[in-house]
Amino acid sequence: RTQGQMIIQEHVDHIQGVIDQEVSAEAFEDPIWFIGNMFVCVNKDGLKVPFKPNPAQCEVLYQVFVLGHKRILILKARQLGMSTLIALIGLWYTLTHENSTFNIQSHNDEAAKDLLREKVVFPFQQMDEEIRCTVDQINSNQNELVFSPVWKIRSKVKIRGGTSQVLHISEWGKVAAKDPHRSEEILTGALPTAGKNALVFLESTYEGGKAG
Repeated sequence: RTQGQMIIQEHVDHIQGVIDQEVSAEAFEDPIWFIGNMFVCVNKDGLKVPFKPNPAQCEVLYQVFVLGHKRILILKARQLGMSTLIALIGLWYTLTHENSTFNIQSHNDEAAKDLLREKVVFPFQQMDEEIRCTVDQINSNQNELVFSPVWKIRSKVKIRGGTSQVLHISEWGKVAAKDPHRSEEILTGALPTAGKNALVFLESTYEGGKAG
């Protein structure tokens, strides 16, 4: 889709209306409200700011939490903050669903470590202590954040085996254009970890010219 077709203003207004609701027990249990009110991120100027979704991010939230779509393909030509949004959706899911796994398949090891550190660990560390104390963090390294007993968030170059309740495949376009063998590994290794009820996000910058 073109960007104009991708974003529907009524969807954006709906998401912003949910986020703007006053805090309440009912609002707290709404994933849209939670994601739009409980996280802090770093903006493009390097400043720590409350996360507030832009129109493109609102559209994804609408597709997932209002329309109930579980397979989201995001092909983009510029930065829209999608990695940030998907990371926060995965973090929300892991914190609110016992024994869940959020897997991030990245196109290289440096990107995998950056995604976990900047998009997952940092927002988690900035959350209110009362919320962080509801889970027991038992392990954290450059590629994995684990909560007790078996909740985990992993960001790696290769995801194979196990199950994913949330799966983010990042920059598959770059992998497919430059390394078809690794692209096949994503198809046969990472994707099968996601069951029919899992949330799967395929997000990539367009790559490869006319043959991309």
